[in-house]
Amino acid sequence: MMRLLVHKSKLLIALSSLLILTNYYYIYFYEFKQGTSGAGGLFSLIRFFAIGLLISQLYQPIILTTYKKWHLYLIIFCFTGGTITLAKSMVLDTTAGMMVANILICAIPATMLKPHPETQRFWFFLDCCKNILSLEVIIDYAVYLANASIWENKAFIGGVGNPSSFGITCCIFLAYTLFCKPRTSINLAAGSLLAFGALKTNALLPTLLLATMILCSLIIRPSKSVLAISLLFIGALITIPNSVTDGHTAYKLESLIEAGAGETSSNISQSVSLRETIHRDYLDKITEHPIITTLVGDINQPYVGVDSQVLTYLSSFGVLTSLFFLLYTVNFGVTSLQLHGRQRYFMLAAVAVYSTTFIFNRILDYYPMALFFILLAQLATIERTKLQVDNRIPTPANPCD
Repeated sequence: MMRLLVHKSKLLIALSSLLILTNYYYIYFYEFKQGTSGAGGLFSLIRFFAIGLLISQLYQPIILTTYKKWHLYLIIFCFTGGTITLAKSMVLDTTAGMMVANILICAIPATMLKPHPETQRFWFFLDCCKNILSLEVIIDYAVYLANASIWENKAFIGGVGNPSSFGITCCIFLAYTLFCKPRTSINLAAGSLLAFGALKTNALLPTLLLATMILCSLIIRPSKSVLAISLLFIGALITIPNSVTDGHTAYKLESLIEAGAGETSSNISQSVSLRETIHRDYLDKITEHPIITTLVGDINQPYVGVDSQVLTYLSSFGVLTSLFFLLYTVNFGVTSLQLHGRQRYFMLAAVAVYSTTFIFNRILDYYPMALFFILLAQLATIERTKLQVDNRIPTPANPCD
């Protein structure tokens, strides 16, 4: 009976993983232009079912009665941020603040429900995601060869619909593969596919994170598998059209170097110059209206979505509320440092990827990035708690060993 329940749970987790990571494949069958689809509606409801199904397997139907610091950070951030957005939306008579729902939907279960005692369920979810993402890279390559890409630069987007989101997700699960999984031919293939997928998003940040991650893995956990992935990565840079050395990403990299040198050429990529501009604009705004900006952010917009998660929250909720999100992220990093071995390396890599992305991209506004962030932070806390339990209490085998 117990074995049957375990198999049923794994099946449901696998199904929820599939639904989460394939949510946006419908956009291939509707009008689409650079991130804007002519469809949505009922298709978007799939995400609610997928999240609900996953939560039912990773959490128990038991309301928490005791809270840790990170619970309070997340609760205060979500409650205050949601309240500020709702109040501004009502005053301004607009629904433009709906994007905040992405983080709220994913955060509420983690702050209210007790995690399932079988932590292997969380790790199995990560395994499912790794395998599904690897298959999606193959699908995207087939789409690329068929000249059926829906983004103008032929970027890989997987089932999440956005190049940056797909690239960052590939980087996170590449870190999982490099730092946590055994060195087998299957994991080597998965790691190579994930690296290739991140590269072919033609997005600058995933490419830089990918190169950094492979370098760190060569230093921390050197092996023939990591060396093989590194050689494949270098080969891709040299030989594959539209990669870093020849195409869209190279242009962005050159623009980043020029912007860093203080140049103001008209040839600088708009995505690079725009990110520089929004940081300057925010500094001007907080200088002109320090009290209002600190308390509630921009009073003229309920939710200010700019290409930086940090500036999005500062401009939307104010400095004080955003501080609790910062504390939550810092707690994630500190908790990761307290883990052992491969788990520590993986979680620190995830924290580094998300923290870097928060500066240059409002990644949590795009499904399912907030879900992964919340679940990884939760898993790090669970594993640290297990380490603090009396050594006489037996614990399950480490999934990273």
